[in-house]
Amino acid sequence: MHDAVPLKVWSRCGAAAVVAAFNVLAEGGGVSGSLYASDVPDLTGQRFAIFDWYAKRCHLVARDEPTELELAEDDAAMYVLVPADDEFAVIGIVDKYVTPATIRDQARLPGRCVVTLRVGGQLGYTIPHPHTVLVNGAAVEPRREDGYFTVPCPGDGALVELIRS
Repeated sequence: MHDAVPLKVWSRCGAAAVVAAFNVLAEGGGVSGSLYASDVPDLTGQRFAIFDWYAKRCHLVARDEPTELELAEDDAAMYVLVPADDEFAVIGIVDKYVTPATIRDQARLPGRCVVTLRVGGQLGYTIPHPHTVLVNGAAVEPRREDGYFTVPCPGDGALVELIRS
């Protein structure tokens, strides 16, 4: 008899991590378990944004706080874990599987985060405060999603500024 828990594999991508969970239960049926940021070796931080790639949802958790997983037979899930110890957690382009790999560079300044992207698309991020977004110097209205925000970033190499209001 095997435990009915998901198989989890992870990969680091800069300061972030991507975790995939699979239901590989030979007997069939669903599995359930938990994901912790502390499951990923050397992932630094005490607070994390956990982005559920397939469901397009995000929530904030403490390092040792569980995110519950439930997978139906032959199901899979993918999560992006981004440190959120300061006020900004930049997820990356949310329509790419490895969202953090879409970020070329990121600079944190008081009340501001400046991001240079490798590719264009919808940039996802979290911030708990009112804010302004500039994309290539032009003001852009962020769209509120399920636990995070997105802004359109056309073309490769976009420069995005997230500014606390």
